[in-house]
Amino acid sequence: MCSQVVDLTKHLSVYASYTDIFKPATVRDANSNLLDPAVGSNLEGGVKLAFFEDRLNISGAYYETKKDNVPEYVPGPGGTVNYGPTGDYVYEGVDGTKTTGFELDVSGQLTANWEISGGYSHTRPVDANGEKRLTQIPTVTFKLFSAYTFLTARVDF
Repeated sequence: MCSQVVDLTKHLSVYASYTDIFKPATVRDANSNLLDPAVGSNLEGGVKLAFFEDRLNISGAYYETKKDNVPEYVPGPGGTVNYGPTGDYVYEGVDGTKTTGFELDVSGQLTANWEISGGYSHTRPVDANGEKRLTQIPTVTFKLFSAYTFLTARVDF
């Protein structure tokens, strides 16, 4: 893994990151053999903004992941559930997958007791032929989180 963060101003940082991927398989093929590990690389770059003494943070990132031997479920005839000889679901390794996407996040402290954060992400996984892959994974996600502390009490024993 290699990453670098550069502070351009008091409020603005940019970063870049590169990571090799090696993920051992936990799923089996039609002969009940474990798939070979998924291997590949991930490249990411982004910006981070911080304002009001870090009480407001905004970030954006773009990434590209390339992998071989990505496990993908193989449905049975007519879309039925496909079990191998040992009763495990059947998977196959897909080579040449490429996932590109971006993320936008905002988090902040509205008051001393109230924090809120939200984000949006979009991802596009395709195979070497440009066909959609990993269709069980959402391509668009939105998250919103808030926390409020009602009381801050000190207890001495």
